[in-house]
Amino acid sequence: MNFTKLIVLVSLSVIYLIFGLLGSGVQILTGITGGAALLMGILGAMCMTLSNLIMRKFGAATFMVLIYSIMALPFPVIGTPGFLPKIIIATGGGFIADIVFWILRKKITLAALFTGAFGQLTITILFFSLGVLFKMPGINAVLRLVILSCVVVFILAIFGGWLGLYVYKKIENTALIKRIQH
Repeated sequence: MNFTKLIVLVSLSVIYLIFGLLGSGVQILTGITGGAALLMGILGAMCMTLSNLIMRKFGAATFMVLIYSIMALPFPVIGTPGFLPKIIIATGGGFIADIVFWILRKKITLAALFTGAFGQLTITILFFSLGVLFKMPGINAVLRLVILSCVVVFILAIFGGWLGLYVYKKIENTALIKRIQH
C-alpha cells in the first residue's frame, strides 16, 4: 500500500468517525444505547462501499474500519467510551464487507448495494452480542430491539451502498482515483 492509498483510507476513516459522532448525538438525545445505528446504517455503509470501490483491493474496508474503531475508542461510538470490543465489532463488519465485495466484484452495482449492508449488519449483530458478553452499560435496555435493528440497519445500509456508488460514479474518472487504481 502506498502513501496515497493510506491517506484515502485514513480520510474515509475520519469521515466515518465524524458520521459516528453525529450519530452519537442521536444516542445522547434519545438515551438509547445503539441509537446511532440508524444514521450509521446509511453513512457507515457508504464509507465501506467507497473504500472498496476506490481501492479495489481485498481488505480495504477492514483496514478503514480498523482505523476508525481505534479513533472511536474515546467516544460514544459503537458503544460506550473506552469499550475495547468496538475494535472487534467494527473490524468484523469491515471484513464481511470485504468478503461480500470480493464475491460480487464483477457486478459492481450489487457489490455496492450489499457490501455495506452486510458489513453494517455484522456490526449490529456483533454490537449486541459483544455488548451482552462484556456487559456494556445500557445494552440490556435495548436487547428487545435486536431483530428490528438488524432489519432496519440492513435496509438503510443498502441505501448507503447506493449512496457510496453514487459518490464513486461522480469521482471515478478523476486523476486521483485513476492513480489509486493503477
